[in-house]
Amino acid sequence: MLRRREANTSHPESSWCQPRAITMLPPLVRILLRRVITVANSKGGVGKTAITANVGGLLAAAGLRVLLIGLDSQDNLGEDLGYTYDQKSDDGQALLTAILTGKPLEPTKGIRPNLDVVMAGEHTKELAWLLEQRRAAASTNEQREKVLNSLAISLAPIAERYDVVLIDCPPMGDLLQEIALAASRWLLIPTQADASSRKSVRLLAERYQVALESNPTLGLLGIVLFATASSGTKIRERARRDIAADLGTAEPLFDAYIRWAQAPAIQARNAGLLVHELEQEAADQPKWWESLRLKVAGEEVATNVGQADETEERVAGSVSSLAGDYQTLTQQIVTKLQHEEDVAAAAVGEGQA
Repeated sequence: MLRRREANTSHPESSWCQPRAITMLPPLVRILLRRVITVANSKGGVGKTAITANVGGLLAAAGLRVLLIGLDSQDNLGEDLGYTYDQKSDDGQALLTAILTGKPLEPTKGIRPNLDVVMAGEHTKELAWLLEQRRAAASTNEQREKVLNSLAISLAPIAERYDVVLIDCPPMGDLLQEIALAASRWLLIPTQADASSRKSVRLLAERYQVALESNPTLGLLGIVLFATASSGTKIRERARRDIAADLGTAEPLFDAYIRWAQAPAIQARNAGLLVHELEQEAADQPKWWESLRLKVAGEEVATNVGQADETEERVAGSVSSLAGDYQTLTQQIVTKLQHEEDVAAAAVGEGQA
């Protein structure tokens, strides 16, 4: 399991992180941001929000302190976590205020045990527009860098409270992606297996290269296939080969994948539950033959999808397989993070010997 975050004065590096320019942010700020992961792709519908929410939820359930930051004005993160239905969302107001004033972010606490959220929404559109105006009006490189690092500046003062920070990026909105990459140590890219999705990975790879100029600590944590058929072994293998050819290496490809399982994915989002939470609901519901027997007897049968309702919809049987995919991905992310940090610590030790 990923070790709890401790004070660290080393500067993390990896084979995916070769400095190309000097960032205006002090090294101490980069150290504070060493567990920040941006989840991004230039294409919609490839699992960015689902992975952010479910991986974050599993890490929190395992006892790590987790912060999720939404930068997508659609705020599907709120649907996955349920706070949209509870009318707890501030529609991105706290995010806008913090970034425009340079003050620390103020997350909404306790969305789940160990899980806090900086929410997105309608105000996130306003934030993107205002940041674009600021950058257009900037007359010096320092002013432009300040806009680019605006999220990092507001995140750094609170980052040490959390073991992991995950940023959910919009598919479009160039500057919002840029400020996320500028604030991050790692980039995680979900993608589907089709050619259009792979093209979006290549486009994001170009943005990643540009981001290195202002954030030379940024590393590629990995690429994960999303919404692929569990029986599509050959399709996944072909997609992995094609992506590896595009990138020139297969190193960042996770073995884990998230299967196409529409029924439990829709049920989870509609109920404001994470997939592993929906799996627990499935375990608690009556067996199908028990429900049938009660129906035949004319008795009421309650569903466990979020809460009892009149539709008596049963949790899809494929929820356990989907939950297992997220658990496998989360474990592989933890393993990769721990490996990279161990390598960085060893390199620092050798340098001081």
